[in-house]
Amino acid sequence: MKQCQILPNWWGVILAKSSKYNRVNFEYLKLPRLNPKINNYAVAQLLWREEAQEVLFNLGVRGARLRERRAILYKYIVELLSPWN
Repeated sequence: MKQCQILPNWWGVILAKSSKYNRVNFEYLKLPRLNPKINNYAVAQLLWREEAQEVLFNLGVRGARLRERRAILYKYIVELLSPWN
């Protein structure tokens, strides 16, 4: 499909089609692949503050560190969950 050529090559595309009897069928137009440049900090920013605090609490973070600004909480998450740590 020509429109798929403008998408990053790791994005997948699924077409939803209405069929008989008001059912929806899904068809892959392009299979997804792993994003080679995931930004871990950007992913952490998808969390609400309370969610970030809960993640950190479950990783053993306690006290004043849990009351830091969101940006710092996200930084802690990335540091604690990075595979090279």
